[in-house]
Amino acid sequence: QAYQAQQAAAQQQQQQQHAVVQQQQQQYAAAPTGGPLGNPNPHTNGQTGGEPGAKRMRVEAPADGSVVVTLATVEAVVAKAVKEAPIVDVHTHLFPPEHGDLMLWGIDELLTYHYLVAEFFTSAPMELAPEEFFALPKPNQAELVWQALFVDRAPISEATRGVVTVLVELGLADQLKAKNLIGIREWFSQQDPVKHAEKVFAKAGIRYAVMTNIPFDAAEAAHWKPEKKEYSKRFRSALRIDPLVKGDWETVCVALTAAGFPTTAEGARSYLADWVETMKPEYLMASTPHDFAFDDDPLAAFAACSCIVSTSKKVDMSIPGAFGVKAHEGGCKGTELSTSPDAVRNGTGREGQRGRK
Repeated sequence: QAYQAQQAAAQQQQQQQHAVVQQQQQQYAAAPTGGPLGNPNPHTNGQTGGEPGAKRMRVEAPADGSVVVTLATVEAVVAKAVKEAPIVDVHTHLFPPEHGDLMLWGIDELLTYHYLVAEFFTSAPMELAPEEFFALPKPNQAELVWQALFVDRAPISEATRGVVTVLVELGLADQLKAKNLIGIREWFSQQDPVKHAEKVFAKAGIRYAVMTNIPFDAAEAAHWKPEKKEYSKRFRSALRIDPLVKGDWETVCVALTAAGFPTTAEGARSYLADWVETMKPEYLMASTPHDFAFDDDPLAAFAACSCIVSTSKKVDMSIPGAFGVKAHEGGCKGTELSTSPDAVRNGTGREGQRGRK
């Protein structure tokens, strides 16, 4: 009996605490718009003012301007702050509508995202080889994934729930419940790509996304040169130089020749400098093969001598995302690049220097 009485008292106390938390959370949610992160403005004592869209708790601000957040309200304050904070997506494979077919959007692109395709193959018919699947037109691939993961099975995996969330947020819950892929496709076909992109960014709370831009890809480069296409500030660029890091001199030389640069290390440096000026990228990136070893790579001498992107006197490095290209003063400057792996590995190039031919 004593134990039961103790448990009842503890439960009652817990309920009272829960009621207090709920009341304070409701007061917080109903507070007028005001300063950043839900904090009260000490100069207005919790009244309107400050950043648009934020809300304040109705609490008295101490004289020093700090904010009192109690144990009972901290969860609500933090949850609201996180939910309302604008996000920067620092690495994406998105493209703006102005880049035409490079912008992948719509239900078929969602359904054929590689996470969902991988999940599809966990239960796909044995007679359907991956090669046959990927040889199909994109709409047919999407239909197979839709049937397997959203019709025949409940979409409860992380990847499928992501698609469900997107469709619900876009107002397509009824079509989703009806498993109406045709209706969903029709809705997307009626959307203006520019307005749709803005709508998605706004709903997701994304301030801007950083693209992955490869100047060595002719199809992509066409949207930057000879005339750069203007696009929304929701998209920012990042310079990807995989061919250089992988020592793919054939791809590098084709790009240099097409752009009118000499197929030399100095030409590659100038080529990157030109793209930095064109793209104004946030950062430089490269993905290397799993067996990449810097010392043995054909690019080793080229990269080690700082011919690739580095600090420039013309660039203020205190500005986030700013960088330039610095030329090496000796050695490999002007060294010819070769597409022959043997010449690279054996050091039999014109300069007779390992890794520089």
